[in-house]
Amino acid sequence: MNQEKIGNFIKKLRIDNNMSQKALADKIPINREAISKWECGRTIPDSSTILRLCEIFNVSADEIMYGEYKKKDNKTEFDNLSLIIYDERNTIYKKFNKTSKFFLVTFILLIISIFTFLLYYFFNSYDSVKIYTIESGQGDIFLTDGIITLTGENIYFKLGNFNGIDEDDISKVVVYYEKDNTKKIVYESTSPKDFLIRDYYGYNEYFKIKNKDVDFDSLYVDVYYNNEVETIKLMMKEEYSNKRLYFRKKEQSVVKKAKEIKPFDNELTKTIKENLKNEENGIYYQSMKLDDNLYDVYYVDDTSTLLILWQKGEYSYSLDYDSKYESGSYKKNDSNLTNMDECYYDKNDQSKTTCDKSILNILDSIIKEITKGRS
Repeated sequence: MNQEKIGNFIKKLRIDNNMSQKALADKIPINREAISKWECGRTIPDSSTILRLCEIFNVSADEIMYGEYKKKDNKTEFDNLSLIIYDERNTIYKKFNKTSKFFLVTFILLIISIFTFLLYYFFNSYDSVKIYTIESGQGDIFLTDGIITLTGENIYFKLGNFNGIDEDDISKVVVYYEKDNTKKIVYESTSPKDFLIRDYYGYNEYFKIKNKDVDFDSLYVDVYYNNEVETIKLMMKEEYSNKRLYFRKKEQSVVKKAKEIKPFDNELTKTIKENLKNEENGIYYQSMKLDDNLYDVYYVDDTSTLLILWQKGEYSYSLDYDSKYESGSYKKNDSNLTNMDECYYDKNDQSKTTCDKSILNILDSIIKEITKGRS
């Protein structure tokens, strides 16, 4: 099709009918600029507009598409017009189909690339960060506040604090693990002060990695003090791993949650609340004398915690007991509030208990005194 020829023919039909471009545009109807584009050969009318032009100018669609009136001398061209239009449309369709296939293939490849990247990112980041706390068994010397952080590339190891011994008496600390009946030393120092080891994956690493977990089965600490050596076996507990596939929703405020949580109650807590004399805002209080010591006893209903405080000379002592989980801790502080001693106990897991019997006897005596209802 010759767009310029079609445009000239439409212009001729308009002029022969004494019509302006605006008048023709109003009859179709269409905007005048479209008619100007036809007559300049820049565009051609669509099929529905061609049929409307045929009605207005009383011509056939073939004549408009050919760009002149049908005559005897151009009959052959008119007969071939349908074939020409078909060939042009087929060419346009093939180009469109080829372009569509190109964009479809490009889109599919883009989706596959994005999915592959997300899959790669997921497998390399999921469960790739872990945090372990370090504990030791019950003994004269024990460790607290130790931590190991395992990331996708590095390990950060912090041994923690020594308890049950004066740090000035420690001459050397050796951290090691056993493999094939051989000690593999991780860290050795003449200072018992807390330290941080940064390990990495690869050659000469301290900790061996297996299935994204550190092998802690045979990790020990040798403590050298006063010409003696005490070996402490370290126990690891996994505290955190990034296994969530979505972000946790924002937690409610502590105050609001505390109001919604119903206090824990059992026979012991009911008896404690009944027998302690004073109560204000869910905190029960009473002083009691036992074995020549004066104890201040508090029970906090919201947290189900029994707190025992007392004083001996320049030292202050605290003992707390979680009645829900049947566990707690003991601390001894000097006049400057410096922590001199501490331990932990867990009725359900003796391996976590580091307090000796004398501390536990104080707790038992206080509870018995309360349940008897005496002060």
